Amino acid sequence: EEQREPGSMSLRVAVRLQGPCALHMLCDSVLSGISGQAFTKHFRAEGLIDGGSSVTVDQTSFAACYQSAILQLDTPTRYQKDRLLDVQRSLHRLHWVNLQGHA
Repeated sequence: EEQREPGSMSLRVAVRLQGPCALHMLCDSVLSGISGQAFTKHFRAEGLIDGGSSVTVDQTSFAACYQSAILQLDTPTRYQKDRLLDVQRSLHRLHWVNLQGHA
């Protein structure tokens, strides 16, 4: 179990995201540390924590959940299906296609 400071608590949060893009954006903000800062700011604004408290995200636990979520993404989105049709049409007409995108 994760080591916590005396008086601190652990909180597990479940979220439903709007798709793979949102999942990747969440991953980027967790791994960069931005998410903890954003949660801290929001919780302080809502009066849920005091000025001396902060929210941190356990990156190891998040990475395990992220991996599990990514492995479940085996069905293409409507956008992905549409782009694949575009590629197939281009290949049929031109016999080549230039693919570019995020890794």
